[in-house]
This record gives sequence, structure tokens and C-alpha cells, in this order.
Amino acid sequence: MDYFASSISDLSGIANTNCGIYDAAVANRVYIEAEIADTAAYLEWITGRFEAIDDLVQTLKDERCEASNVFVLRIRENYEAMDAITLLKYELTTLHQAGQVSMVELDDMPSYNRLLAYTHMFKDNALKEFEQLAEDTVTRRDAGDDHVDNTRSEQQLESFTGEDRGSPIQRMLVKLDELEAHLKKSLDDLRDNELRAAYDTVRYIQEAEKEVHYLQGEETKRQAYAAKLDNDLVLAQATELRTH
Repeated sequence: MDYFASSISDLSGIANTNCGIYDAAVANRVYIEAEIADTAAYLEWITGRFEAIDDLVQTLKDERCEASNVFVLRIRENYEAMDAITLLKYELTTLHQAGQVSMVELDDMPSYNRLLAYTHMFKDNALKEFEQLAEDTVTRRDAGDDHVDNTRSEQQLESFTGEDRGSPIQRMLVKLDELEAHLKKSLDDLRDNELRAAYDTVRYIQEAEKEVHYLQGEETKRQAYAAKLDNDLVLAQATELRTH
């Protein structure tokens, strides 16, 4: 009886050992399969990230290119508007020096019509204020020719003296100086914004390139790991069959 009991005990121990080996083999295979799935998912994510970065960088380059074209257009408009102001100031100064203050007719001046093309570049009412000065000049001329309403003429003439600082043309020149100063500030702002946007674009692309470089390294390591897992799975499956 002791012999049979001992034999049964030994056989049970062997069976338990074999079951343990088999369970371990199964667990190892399951683990390897899970690692294969995780590695494949990570590699797929890396591929997707490459595509996303490429799309983002290309979109950013396209937007920067379009913004640069707008920048060049606005710079050209600024310079053209300043050229128009310079010419208009010259024409008004010439009239002023010739003593033809009462003969100012802005609508007949090509430089003024050129300036009107850039109304959108100035603050609201900026050019209207300039036009009002011109209308005042014409009103003054008309008032001087009107012998019926000398009182009104004197009142209008008073509006151009004292605290109103000089003749209408002089005040028009001052207003043109203000418009020119606005354009110069706008030009500086355009340049600053363009430089900042260009810097931000370059910085983003550099960061994207760093990420791509890192992901390329990760991809290489994971692909090698995936190849190892494929071999490990073959061995794990064989081990599982032997211990079953």
C-alpha cells in the first residue's frame, strides 16, 4: 500500500508540475501576443503621427506663403499711399507758396485721388477730416467772393486764425503729416508682425522635425522588437504544444 500511495503521490506531483509548465507556456504566449498587438498599435500611431505632422507643416507653410503675399501687398500699398501723400504735400505747398490758397480744388488733384484709393488703410474719419479742411478752404473762398454775407465770411475767416493755427492749407499739411505718421507706424507694425509670424513658423517646424526624429528612432526600435516578438511567438507556441 505504501508503494502505491507513494507512486500515486509522485505521479500527482509530476502532473501538477506539468500543468504548471503548461500554464506558464500559455501565459507566456498570451503575453507575447499582447505585446505584438501593443507594438503594432504603437507603430500604427507613429505612422499616423508622421502623416499628421506632414499635413500640419504643409498647411502652415501654405498659410505662411499666403500671409507673406498679403504682407507684400500691404507693404506696397503703404509705400504707394505715402508716395501719394508726399506728392499731395508738394502740390499743396506749391499752391501755398504761390499764394493760391483760395484756388485749392482737391478733386482735381491726381495725388489726392490716388490717396483716396487707400482709404481703408486709415482710421475712420481720418480722410474725412482732411476733406473737411478742403471744404473749409473752398467755403472761405466762396465767402470772400460773396458781398452779401460778409459777416459769415468774417466768422469763417476767424476759424482759420488764432487757436486754429494757420491757414487751411497749413492745417491740411499738418493733417497729411498725421496720416503719414499713421502709415509709418502701420508699416512698422506690419514688419514686426511678419517677423514674429515667420519666427513662430520656423520654431514650430523645428519642433516638428525634432519630434519626427524622435519618432523615427522609436519606429526603428519597435520594428526590431516586433521582429523579435514574432520569433518569440513561434517558440512560445512550440513550447505550449510540447507541454500540453
